[in-house]
Amino acid sequence: MHPTSPFLETDAALFEDGVDLIGAPEGLTGPWADDWTNSMKDRIQRADVIALLNVNTLRSDVSPEQRTTHWLVGEVGDVFKGKYEGELSLSSSDGALGFDSVDREKSNILHRPLLVFAKWVREDTGNVRPRWHLALGSRDVVDAVRIQLGGKPDDSGKTTIIERTTQ
Repeated sequence: MHPTSPFLETDAALFEDGVDLIGAPEGLTGPWADDWTNSMKDRIQRADVIALLNVNTLRSDVSPEQRTTHWLVGEVGDVFKGKYEGELSLSSSDGALGFDSVDREKSNILHRPLLVFAKWVREDTGNVRPRWHLALGSRDVVDAVRIQLGGKPDDSGKTTIIERTTQ
């Protein structure tokens, strides 16, 4: 993977390595609704990859300096923007803007459809990693993404979530 555009200062709030589990955005009102809608539009525009993700592993590590990092690994399903196949590994470290949301929602992230908005970033070391945001992969949120990308809402009621099992 490679960045398709520079990571801007404004991207830091959009791809904060965090999660929101708002499944019915029409229930938001006032400034919350405006903020959610504007952030979603900007995420869709700036993301390199938008896809359904089923997180099947969530691990938390604590460094000797007592800094926590949450590691999420999931299987990518339908891709709405960009290209990606297989497993995707994400991390959220103590100090990231979205860390508190991941920490708070740890028990609600596993084994449910989520939408990942990923922006590839080349770090100073030369490594490329995703900066990301996870949203609940509800029909309302998926339809909002489809419409913003110039498509139509999915009226089939079918969404592909890939789940890997081991025996």
